[in-house]
Amino acid sequence: MSFVRLLAEGRVSPAVDVYEVYRALFLNGRPAPQHELYCLPESFLSVTYVTPGFRQYAEDFLRRLASGEPQIYLLPALFGAGKSHFLAFVMHIVALYRTCKGSGECVKERLAEFGIELEAPTVERVPNVAVFRHDREPEAVAAQLWGSRTKDGLRDVVRRNAPLVIIFDEAQYFDERPGLRAVATDPRGGGF
Repeated sequence: MSFVRLLAEGRVSPAVDVYEVYRALFLNGRPAPQHELYCLPESFLSVTYVTPGFRQYAEDFLRRLASGEPQIYLLPALFGAGKSHFLAFVMHIVALYRTCKGSGECVKERLAEFGIELEAPTVERVPNVAVFRHDREPEAVAAQLWGSRTKDGLRDVVRRNAPLVIIFDEAQYFDERPGLRAVATDPRGGGF
């Protein structure tokens, strides 16, 4: 059955749920049926069209990741520009790096099976992934980061899990999360 027909029948969500992809790829979670297409590598990669801009962002991200240096990568874009699809794509690539034990050539070959051409450098260490979403409780490494109440505690979690890709999905809603302002404005200096 075609992707368009599945969308029309409501059997596939029209929006990528980044957290569902994270849970499926890195926490062995079972996605809701309407999100399975985005969570299973074969189906996601077969419906992903990599535009020149998408390719440029992905290759830039992978070069930074391979450099081994601490980096902050921002993906500013308007609503509907494809940020969630890009973040899901990045997570699928990181999952491929896990399967390929860091080999960029292996990742490149696996992507080529789906018609995706992408420069994929070899990474010395495959990163861990932590995803934060305003309406979900953090799990695994994200829970450790969220629970850190001092800068030293946060640094310790990052060091133990490095390299680490941290994704904030739907970040515009984080100021509505209870307890966040209290941590960020802690008068004892323990906030971030």
